[in-house]
Amino acid sequence: LKKAETLGPLDSHARLQLALAYIAMKRGDWARPELERLALAEPADQPPSRLTPKTYKFSLEARTRLVG
Repeated sequence: LKKAETLGPLDSHARLQLALAYIAMKRGDWARPELERLALAEPADQPPSRLTPKTYKFSLEARTRLVG
């Protein structure tokens, strides 16, 4: 997916998949910029659904605090 970004911008679904893949690889430092891009692209006045980029960003931050 990261290579695909050189051909054109990733949509939010692909960017979320990329961020989750980074998290699965235990590379939170790589996932954080992708999650931040997703959080900025999501309207602030929209109520969060169950699986949104903001939810995953919060999850990543919480996991980082717990793991250290």
